[in-house]
Amino acid sequence: MKLPNGQGTVYKVKGKRRKPFRVRATIGWNNEGKQIYKELGYAETYLAGVERLNIYHKNPYMIDNENTTLGKVYELWSASKYPTLSKSSIDGYVYAWKYCEDMSHILFHKIRVPLIQQCIDKADGKLAMQKKIRGLFSELFIYGMSNDIVVKNYANFVILGEQVKKIPRIPFSEEEINQLWDNVDKVQFVDTILILIYTGMRINELLNMKNENVHLDENYMIGGSKTEAGKNRIIPIHPRIKPLIEKWYNNSKSQYLIYNNANNKIDYTNYHGRNWAEIMDTFSFNHKPHDTRHTFATRMDDVGADKLSIKLIMGHAIKDVTDGIYTHKTIDKLYKAICLLK
Repeated sequence: MKLPNGQGTVYKVKGKRRKPFRVRATIGWNNEGKQIYKELGYAETYLAGVERLNIYHKNPYMIDNENTTLGKVYELWSASKYPTLSKSSIDGYVYAWKYCEDMSHILFHKIRVPLIQQCIDKADGKLAMQKKIRGLFSELFIYGMSNDIVVKNYANFVILGEQVKKIPRIPFSEEEINQLWDNVDKVQFVDTILILIYTGMRINELLNMKNENVHLDENYMIGGSKTEAGKNRIIPIHPRIKPLIEKWYNNSKSQYLIYNNANNKIDYTNYHGRNWAEIMDTFSFNHKPHDTRHTFATRMDDVGADKLSIKLIMGHAIKDVTDGIYTHKTIDKLYKAICLLK
């Protein structure tokens, strides 16, 4: 069977091979008029090689399945899929991809259950994320099958783990809070725990707080992280912790409100492993850092603060609230709400 001019070549090579027919597609000509070939691999029969050539010329990229990596498939799939999805759905897939990104270089047609399971197991205890990773791989395999890269969806055969029970949040008792106040000038960094308890901030949010975002005269700070609702939010300053913040602010030689002895920003690992741990040992407390945030929410609810104010201060998502919510009226409302705390 003679192939059309410019189609390519299929010929048998010497030696014993399971696939002895070399397949090359013509992709152009050089200055001397000789054909430039693209290697398409090997086929078991001459007719199979011709079929490979025909498929290639119908879809020049996807027939190159032997060289298509997981990363490339993700790139192609996301380029076509993401424009049709909501931001939250895209974020979910992006987070799931981070668990798989180190496998980007692996050829997609070689991805099997063990490799997918390896990614799944990285999210051990996080059932929702495991489902998202499996869902991402399923999408990639469906995309791969529709483009003749693979013939089976191996994501259907992975095993999900079990959801690890969330660590119970134990709020600081009033006795414990009073004990912190009694030692605020005696034990270093006790004041930071009180700031967390009276603002509802996460530790990282406090450690990342810059002096330029502290507005003492107006009794609020601008900070936050993690979610769109949590970023750049107004955090009112309770009168009782204002002197604590003023002390850090006025003595600061750093751009950050909270700093170490070298006037540098303190990272979470050092704060948690050293400062937090030492304070817990000193007072024989048994609390996790997030307990301060739970304490804030519980105390605000106990004093009858309105739900909207609590959510705004803590940075929780709120339906039907626009970016322009922080008017002077709203700031005053949040400050009045925070002042309900003792």
